[in-house]
Amino acid sequence: MIAIDQDKLGKAGMRVSPKGSEEVWLRSELEDGSAALVLFYKGNGTATDATSVQMSVTFADLGLAKQQLVRDVINHRDLGSMESITADVELHGVQTFRLTPSDSHRGRTPAGSRVTQRI
Repeated sequence: MIAIDQDKLGKAGMRVSPKGSEEVWLRSELEDGSAALVLFYKGNGTATDATSVQMSVTFADLGLAKQQLVRDVINHRDLGSMESITADVELHGVQTFRLTPSDSHRGRTPAGSRVTQRI
């Protein structure tokens, strides 16, 4: 997380998809050629807010290469090569991922990789 925050390019992340109480943020260019993706569930500030929501993102819809190597930054896990991701995000919580175009790591895709992954 610190490496993303302190990336030498210093480019800001952008909110790319406000959808009610759900937001998708993207820092599309990091120094190493990867991108940072944050899924944020802020809720509506009411007692009826769900304790978590399921959020999905297709990488091509974000203007990124269709196939990405995905790393769960918070849980320090490589999730494999995929075209989209679906994640459960807790109220006032985030899920953070580092995305690297799969073609930039030929031959290094983890075994058992998937086209899409739910976490």
